[in-house]
Amino acid sequence: MKKFLLGVGGLFIFIIILAACLSGPWAWNFGTILGHIAYAIAWPFIYEPQSTAGRLIQILFIWALIFTIPILIVKFISYLKNKTKKAKVKPLKIEQELRAKFPLLENYFNDAFKWLRKEVKNKQDALTAAAKTKGVSAENMSYVLLFFQVTEQLKSGEWYVHRGMLNMQGEDMYALWKYLLEKLEQYKYFPAEDFAQRRKEMTEWIKTNG
Repeated sequence: MKKFLLGVGGLFIFIIILAACLSGPWAWNFGTILGHIAYAIAWPFIYEPQSTAGRLIQILFIWALIFTIPILIVKFISYLKNKTKKAKVKPLKIEQELRAKFPLLENYFNDAFKWLRKEVKNKQDALTAAAKTKGVSAENMSYVLLFFQVTEQLKSGEWYVHRGMLNMQGEDMYALWKYLLEKLEQYKYFPAEDFAQRRKEMTEWIKTNG
């Protein structure tokens, strides 16, 4: 076992020397990392503890190493998979959040999320590309789609008691509109000056229509 480990250690040392002979600072960093790995693997096998406590510590260290390395490998592979996995627009997360936050809009959400799921299914690639262009994560594009839909709803005249006054559901719809606009402001979806202008325009629209 010791000969095998010494052979592995020798291989690491050879790679370290090779890396050191190459040009560029990355080679030295690479060599340093390999040196630490070689030392961490080899020292508990090469070191001969004189006491029972020392042997016990050595055994525990070896077992910890045996169990830890596979876990780290699995986690690293999982990380790489998640990193390379294509991001997608997912309306389910936003649906659960908004239904809980605006319960008076249940009937509206039934139709709105049916529409949103259809849009996402039919235009997934286009939405993902738009998200990348705007610097918004694909998951958050659902907020963007729904914002424009809610804007149309508020301007439809359906949510008013009479001119300039929203009904109870309309008040919640307006609150939803402001909430979604805040989300878009966080993502910097529009130029900074647009947000104040949109708030002002919607306030004026509600006052003069219905």
